[in-house]
Amino acid sequence: MPFDGAFSPLHWLIIAVVALLVLGPDKLPGAARKAGAAWRSVELTCRALLDDARGIVDAPVRVDAPPDDPAADTTPVAADPRAPARGAGEEVGR
Repeated sequence: MPFDGAFSPLHWLIIAVVALLVLGPDKLPGAARKAGAAWRSVELTCRALLDDARGIVDAPVRVDAPPDDPAADTTPVAADPRAPARGAGEEVGR
């Protein structure tokens, strides 16, 4: 099978030769830099999303809080996702 999970060194050599023929020796280094920067950006974004997701999953849940404590309010904001959220349209500071 040609693609069973990883590229062999021969595959990378073929990709490099084709890229050199298509882009030429003048544009290839710039294209490689742009591809590297794009890959770094994707990795950083994935890492940030995973860290945020872990923070949400690992957040402590307060079960011993009194019922009048707003931090203990676990009721859903709205049953229908298209419905307005609680407190929507209320004036603040009056």
